[in-house]
Amino acid sequence: MFCLRCGTKVEDNQEFCPHCGANIKEELKNYNYPINNEPAKEPPTHEQQYNYSLNYSFKGQNNTTNKFNPKDEEYLKAFIGPKYDKIKNTTFSFPMFFLGPFYLFYRKMYMAGLIYILSTILLFILSPFFFIVAIILGFSFKFIYIRFAIKKVNKLLMQYKDLDHESKIEECKRAGGTNLFLPIIIFILTIISIVVIFITLLVYSLEKDEQERLKKDTTFKLEELSYTIPKGYQLYYDIDDDNYYTGSYSNLDGCFIDVGYTTYQDYITNETEYLEQKINVNLGTEVSPITTQEINGNVWATITTKTDLDTTTTYVLKNKKKYYALTFKCDNENYNQCQIPYQKTLNSLKIQK
Repeated sequence: MFCLRCGTKVEDNQEFCPHCGANIKEELKNYNYPINNEPAKEPPTHEQQYNYSLNYSFKGQNNTTNKFNPKDEEYLKAFIGPKYDKIKNTTFSFPMFFLGPFYLFYRKMYMAGLIYILSTILLFILSPFFFIVAIILGFSFKFIYIRFAIKKVNKLLMQYKDLDHESKIEECKRAGGTNLFLPIIIFILTIISIVVIFITLLVYSLEKDEQERLKKDTTFKLEELSYTIPKGYQLYYDIDDDNYYTGSYSNLDGCFIDVGYTTYQDYITNETEYLEQKINVNLGTEVSPITTQEINGNVWATITTKTDLDTTTTYVLKNKKKYYALTFKCDNENYNQCQIPYQKTLNSLKIQK
């Protein structure tokens, strides 16, 4: 025979329509439809089927008479759990609005929760629509969940049609209710994923900024000192605390630039003493005399040391209570090609008085 409501074919011994959830015997009793073996000529739309299922399960908002069999409603109530009346009578679901897919997983609507997460990825990119969708789902959750529950209960009643009433109730409770463990796990995995994505994007952004910086000269500000690092030089380490800072830059030619400062020290009174204290001289190292050089209106003290492998030139300037130091170091074989970028940095040194 066929369902008198939607025209779906049903077996003679089936109590409920597998498509719209109609109770075949109740339909015959309530509406006195003639039995025939032909499907309905004009099956109802999905919206009409949904509204029928809604009225079939509980009193709608228009307070029409509840056509759901009281015994069968026990199954639906067992499936949904203690919150049945609250869910049935609510207008807006705040758990759905605030918890989104986690609430769907909590209510064992696993496929809906998965679809929500996947769609959220797209909607998050289109952020204005994400909030609108969340509001719509908050208002429509009751209808979506009740319809989901009705279909599940109908399948359970068909599956366990030979069981007694109490056994059917237990099966509905077991299949329905809530699942707290899964949404917690998914929430933890979501947080971990967000952190990993954030760190990945941050690293990518920093690397991208650094790669962009390598393509052009970049001016930095260190306390009162401003200086320019030529293109092609990459910061490979820096040390910073309250009284000390140094940043080291290098390029692929083996040229190094160190820029830093230290606070005023009582046992050092001028730039010459600073250089004498800071320069390490080993056996066989050539050391130039300490001289001075004016750069952009400031007089810097300078010294050069040379070994068999490399050459190092250091500039130092005392300003207020800080000693600013600039060091150029390169392999002897690359000395000439390092001089142009070194001179660019040297010419850029400016102190804010």
